Amino acid sequence: SHNPDYIEEIKPGLIDLMLSGHTHGGQISLFGLWAPKLPSAYEQKYRTGIVKEGTATVLISNGVGLTTPPLRFFARPQIIILELHGKK
Repeated sequence: SHNPDYIEEIKPGLIDLMLSGHTHGGQISLFGLWAPKLPSAYEQKYRTGIVKEGTATVLISNGVGLTTPPLRFFARPQIIILELHGKK
């Protein structure tokens, strides 16, 4: 799901992994730890990185795009390469 907030609406146990973006890592943050403005109803929870929500893992990328204002501060653009392996 583009928006990581959507994991809150999915029935628990339905998915294992969700890949998201949308928040741009906060785009402007204080040393990468806190962003004053995020497009998320859950504030800093889904800003960037890996978040466990129940049995699901949410991977939130900063992406490479921008919204207004068109600048980044301590929220570097990201392209994540994910390699999936089946259980042995």
